[in-house]
Amino acid sequence: MVSIAVVVWLSNMIATHNGRQVIVTPDQFKQQAEVGADLAQPGVSNFNMGKEITPQQRKDLERAAGIFDSLDDYKPTESAGYFEAGLCYYLIGDTDTALNRVQQSLNNAAVNPPLDTVQGRANLEGVVGDCHHLISLIAFDRKQYDMAISESSAALQHRNDRPLYYVARARAEIEKSSQDQQKTGKVSADDKALVKAASSDLKAALKLYPNFPPAVQLEGLVSQP
Repeated sequence: MVSIAVVVWLSNMIATHNGRQVIVTPDQFKQQAEVGADLAQPGVSNFNMGKEITPQQRKDLERAAGIFDSLDDYKPTESAGYFEAGLCYYLIGDTDTALNRVQQSLNNAAVNPPLDTVQGRANLEGVVGDCHHLISLIAFDRKQYDMAISESSAALQHRNDRPLYYVARARAEIEKSSQDQQKTGKVSADDKALVKAASSDLKAALKLYPNFPPAVQLEGLVSQP
């Protein structure tokens, strides 16, 4: 973990341009990547576990977003930094900027994939999966449930071992079913199929991560008659 003193020292050592830090050496890139990750981690962890992000964590996420933007300025053809920036922007409520960053991450992944090695391919699948997952979260917040389901499915095509992806799709399936019922005033066969699919997704998530809080919280919704 990088201390606050080190964070302040690094901030003072790096030049700025238009309010954004300018990274000029590989060592600065590595140092700032560590600082950004340490600042973002508590808020990201809280969100992933279904907990509220604290005011301090929000401030740290705002700082981390700026740091990841600086990393992207230094290495504009890579993918991971754009996703990390997008995630931070999403968690502080700036979904338009989050979507911009994650789309750039996907574009970079398509045009500039990592080395064709086992690790390189695994990293690519992870970043692309995370990008589709983040898009699904944004779509869900905008009540675009079909898109949320589609993007979660795309994420799972890249990494089917991440419980968060299954939970995101289950949540969208549940809300899509509820939305349709409110429009029609009845429970259709499609609505029942969505709830069944959500139940299956939650079971998959809990198999990967027993007692995973976000999955447990949703179980009651799919077990109701």
